[in-house]
Amino acid sequence: MENKLEKYVNIVYFTILSALLVNTFFGYFDAVISLNNYLALAFCVIAIVHSLLKGRYSTLWLMVLLTLSLFNVINFTIEIFKSGIYFGYAGSQFAGITLNPLMLLLLIAYLLINKKVIGKYYNQFFKANAKEIEEEREKKILFYYNQFVGDSDLSIQNVISKIDTYPIEAQIALKKIKEERKNYLAENGI
Repeated sequence: MENKLEKYVNIVYFTILSALLVNTFFGYFDAVISLNNYLALAFCVIAIVHSLLKGRYSTLWLMVLLTLSLFNVINFTIEIFKSGIYFGYAGSQFAGITLNPLMLLLLIAYLLINKKVIGKYYNQFFKANAKEIEEEREKKILFYYNQFVGDSDLSIQNVISKIDTYPIEAQIALKKIKEERKNYLAENGI
């Protein structure tokens, strides 16, 4: 759940983006509004409504909005200096991919303010959690166990003599095999 600072920052950023959109649509009567502006309006409305209804993921919505607007895929401002390539016909234009310096500044400021939150989302989406790491480790141990379990005692002893050259999972599997064989010999009096 979002904390108070995160909520406040998100409200401020949604307000800034909304003000830019209002200025774009009502501030310039002689400017041509591109499809990028309409996409920005649609994305912003969806993000605000979703954030108000669900109360979660508004930080992610803002990150998506700021990232898309950084490259002018969606555009919250009027292009006064006609930079980039425009595609379109019959009065509707779609601006090409260009870097928007205003959105770059807003994105950098947002990342600096929310670095802990962004780190949390980064870890949540791009890094494995402890359960996934443990499952992967167990799979590797089982793989090495199955690889070495059929080897002779002499072969296992040779491998164990060079155990430090093997991955940790292989070392665990080898130690388990050695312990099982030791227990088997002790139980059977051999």
